[in-house]
Amino acid sequence: MPVLVVTDRTDLEKQLARTFLSGGAFGSEIASKKEGEKSKASSGRDLAKRIGQGAERIIFTIIDKFRTASKLPECKNESENLIVLVDEGHRSHSGENHQRMRAALPNASYIAFTGTPLLKDDKTRNKFGRIIHHYTMQRAVEDGTVTPLLYEERKPELEVNAKAIDNWFDKITASLNDKQKSDLKQKWGRKGPVYGSANRIELIAWDIAIHFDQNFKSLGQSLKGQLATDSKLSAIRYKKALDQTGLVTSDIIISPPDTREGHSDVDESELPEVQQWWKRAGPANSDSSLSGFSA
Repeated sequence: MPVLVVTDRTDLEKQLARTFLSGGAFGSEIASKKEGEKSKASSGRDLAKRIGQGAERIIFTIIDKFRTASKLPECKNESENLIVLVDEGHRSHSGENHQRMRAALPNASYIAFTGTPLLKDDKTRNKFGRIIHHYTMQRAVEDGTVTPLLYEERKPELEVNAKAIDNWFDKITASLNDKQKSDLKQKWGRKGPVYGSANRIELIAWDIAIHFDQNFKSLGQSLKGQLATDSKLSAIRYKKALDQTGLVTSDIIISPPDTREGHSDVDESELPEVQQWWKRAGPANSDSSLSGFSA
């Protein structure tokens, strides 16, 4: 029975292809690395051709390839003897590409995998049906698959003086009419700029550094920590603040910045800060918006 394995990232596609190969589930047909590479659709046109022919036992593809494939007449397979395995079933399946995949394979059996199903409004269930098996975190801990997660909330005392902000806003917008004031407040009157303010980041960075220094550095095990931020700009600022403490060393891992990024949500005057950092140190630290630190 033909199997189509769908995911949303090239690294996952490579990982899944290696897993199938190492498992030997399909015998000599994909028993070599070369054959495994051949099982991956190289483009949307290639995917459409493979779907239309329906002659391969296994195909690996990125869901984005359906955007191009579905526009081609040969991209249609109405067979009921087709299984579609969807990895990361909670992502990339609420939009057009998912509908294109369904239209190309209307009678296939779909099985989705996800570690984080979208439970609100049953979004994942509505796309792929009821849960047929679940492996809970508690079971994983009992099996020794993962270690227990110990959570300690750390919440530095932060306070926003709303009255002072309102007074400041009234002063700088004194020459504007009511509509202009409303538009400006709607654009900038959000928590993002407050959360990303230098003073707040410095305070949190010091709290993190002191806590890490006092509780982990003394263990002498070269332990590391990871700080997930709300933006690339915040990641850069957290690194600067962490470095200034002198208690920990840190580095940044971010994806390449888009030169158009943030035109509506980020102050454009701040954008060069991200661009400059990327030109100086970025290509060797490409992934997501993280700031890592160690003792």
